[in-house]
Amino acid sequence: MSPALFASANYVAAVRTDGTVINASSAAKPGDVLELYGTGFGPTSPAVAAGVVYQGAAPTATAVTVTMGGVTAPVSFAGLVGAGLYQLNVTVPSLPNGDYPVVAQAGSLSTQPGVLIKVQT
Repeated sequence: MSPALFASANYVAAVRTDGTVINASSAAKPGDVLELYGTGFGPTSPAVAAGVVYQGAAPTATAVTVTMGGVTAPVSFAGLVGAGLYQLNVTVPSLPNGDYPVVAQAGSLSTQPGVLIKVQT
């Protein structure tokens, strides 16, 4: 199973640390720390058994990287936070105003194409 980011209207579903939702109608700015959500990012360490109701935060066993517009978005946490729900904490890189593709990669597997983030300084 390939990893996937949750999106709406082709924009990544993200939340700023102050609780502001980032989507097609609101923008992130460079330096913002965002929580991105997805599924399929693989095993965790420590391992969490499949089908178990899970509460906590178990980091992924494989490093996860994220790019926005081809620029590395530093990942401070990637892990399982609920049954099948992964959270990626990323910092928006320095980008000019615009819409940029967001790609997360776990090992050799990448998330779906066509997911965007709106950046406005």
